[in-house]
Amino acid sequence: MGSIYIKKLTKQDITRSYSPNTEATRDFFDIDLDNTQEYFDINVCYYGNREFQSGITIHKGYQGEKDWRICGANFKSLYAFRNPEEGDLSIWKRYGKKGNYQFSIQIIKQTDTEYSAYDKLLEKKDNHMLLTIDTDSEDLSVNKPNSNFTPNFTQTIYYGVPGSGKSHKIDEQTKNIPDEQKIRVVFHPDYTNADFVGQILPVVDGDAVKYTFKPGAFTRILVAALKNPKKPYYLIIEEINRGNAAAIFGEIFQLLDRSSDGWSSYCIMNDDINYEIRKTVPELNWTANTGIRLPPNLSLYATMNTSDQNVFTLDNAFQRRWEMELVQNIVDKSNENGKKQMEATINAANQKIKWEDFQQTINSVIGEKSNEGGLSSMEDKRLGCWFIKAENGVIDEKKFANKVLKYLWDDAFKFCHQEIFESDIKNFEELQKRFFEKGFDVFSENCGLKDFLSTTQPDSESKSETTTPQDSESQSENSEQ
Repeated sequence: MGSIYIKKLTKQDITRSYSPNTEATRDFFDIDLDNTQEYFDINVCYYGNREFQSGITIHKGYQGEKDWRICGANFKSLYAFRNPEEGDLSIWKRYGKKGNYQFSIQIIKQTDTEYSAYDKLLEKKDNHMLLTIDTDSEDLSVNKPNSNFTPNFTQTIYYGVPGSGKSHKIDEQTKNIPDEQKIRVVFHPDYTNADFVGQILPVVDGDAVKYTFKPGAFTRILVAALKNPKKPYYLIIEEINRGNAAAIFGEIFQLLDRSSDGWSSYCIMNDDINYEIRKTVPELNWTANTGIRLPPNLSLYATMNTSDQNVFTLDNAFQRRWEMELVQNIVDKSNENGKKQMEATINAANQKIKWEDFQQTINSVIGEKSNEGGLSSMEDKRLGCWFIKAENGVIDEKKFANKVLKYLWDDAFKFCHQEIFESDIKNFEELQKRFFEKGFDVFSENCGLKDFLSTTQPDSESKSETTTPQDSESQSENSEQ
């Protein structure tokens, strides 16, 4: 039997000790209320970080034999991850068989989309609810189909400076693959394991309530790959280090170890994914206890910006399971699009400069400062060739100011503005205003940009084309006379 236990959090649950009700203590946590033992150890994983934690105990409280509690300190990592408040919900799931249960817990905040449906149910249940679900009891089996799967697997993270063309490289690799054989997701700080894998959500239909599993991107692409073994499938993850990848992958991390035949070397057990596969691909003849693996026709691509601020690092154990490929910050100028990009001009206040000259000059300054200060991380702040895209051979000055200048001021030279900009510029607002008025004069002499500047009006043009607005008005008045 599988079970789900839902409880609305009280202030005490968060600050002191977590208190399940009597029914949950007895029927969900499987505690004999008449037992004289003072505490029991339970194996719990935090939803979004599917590693089971040891040392979690449920112990007797102080209000009689039916009062059992879990020390709030046990949930420190979980609470830090979601920062729960009074009124938020805790959702427990129980796995395994009697005598060897394992549990997972996740927090649903009041701002989450699924909160209202759960909350409506709990109103009639004294803020507690225990659900029991029938499951098969067959022995564990690991299904590795003998079908002729297309051997097409790869797991590659493309990394490099911002604008170096990482996403473009993946697009080139998969341009001949139909859209229905690709799923693209973007990791970010609020992206969770539930978003990636899927989650059980209540659906209120009149007076009836149904609980259905809504598969996430990973489950959808896995099911599609298993259903169509002759076709290659791709899961593309943009900005993999902007989210907590270890927590988002959770137990799926184990599937990233692949054998030479393309199948995952190890399997995992996940009731929800298993059910979705059995429902969608019945021809596989899976049981409820069949282990899950990545098939040979499923590949994973990811991009990683090496310069991002305030992002999660990818530990060595995670990176080891991927091929890592640096995307060089260069453009093939034999390619027409690449040539147009690098030879595009930026025009501002009667000055112009080629994007190639600007980008390479600024990157040289970044490289020099990186070497002088011993800061290897500053090298990652270089401008990518495609950091800003040209249109019809021109890079718009407003887009340049709001994207490139802002990046240089707020990020690349955040702590040393004077190394690249005029020293009397005190804030970005002033920098942008002066750029529109004086063009590239906002840059200091040290950076060397002035060697590449030219005027937008050649010297050979007539004086009437280079006169000031005041001169033009004077000439107009004279012609009228």
